[in-house]
Amino acid sequence: MPDASAALTLRVDNTSRPLQAWYSIFLHPPEGTDAGGVTADLVVTLVEPAFRCAGAAPSGLDALAFAFEDRVAGARSQIVLARSGPDLGGASGGSGEMVLTIEDDRYLGMRDAGVDVAPGGRVAGTVDYQFAGGIAVSGAFEAPHCAQLDFIATP
Repeated sequence: MPDASAALTLRVDNTSRPLQAWYSIFLHPPEGTDAGGVTADLVVTLVEPAFRCAGAAPSGLDALAFAFEDRVAGARSQIVLARSGPDLGGASGGSGEMVLTIEDDRYLGMRDAGVDVAPGGRVAGTVDYQFAGGIAVSGAFEAPHCAQLDFIATP
């Protein structure tokens, strides 16, 4: 696991680039039930700094998103929900994990067919994840909420 003071980076072969982190909420129907309701998973997305969480995102950015079923400090995830970009988009054979050290997501529920999150929240932690072919993401992160990345899955 990387040192908590290590910068968050994407390493491809011997070249490192900085990443930043954002958290969002993924709402989906509970698995194996027709009873209705939603499950709220936390998603932490690591993306190149050109992403600003406002307006249209620049195309061609590397990004990697981890999903957490447990929204608590100490939660660990090996669930890569999504990856995209010139290096991470084609990455395969991954292993490692993301660990939350601070979890203050401020999720309140659904509102007007959207996700309701109170202002001021953040999550923080560390990630150490390697893919085949010399691609790795590692370091410490602190992630504010990005409503642009919230997602509601329909049954």
